[in-house]
Amino acid sequence: MIYSIVETAKANGLNVNAYLEYLLKELLSHAGDSKEDYITWLLPWSKEATKLCTNTKYLKQ
Repeated sequence: MIYSIVETAKANGLNVNAYLEYLLKELLSHAGDSKEDYITWLLPWSKEATKLCTNTKYLKQ
């Protein structure tokens, strides 16, 4: 499963380390949510993931 996530991130031109950190932070922040509509934001082709994970700004937050 991890290999698939990493390869999909690469295929979408994302910084893999930044994307994995983004996924972990967002999943933890939504752990108690009953709705799952945030999941579309986590996909590697989403605007949010692309904006945050194609540069290193996200890692410094």
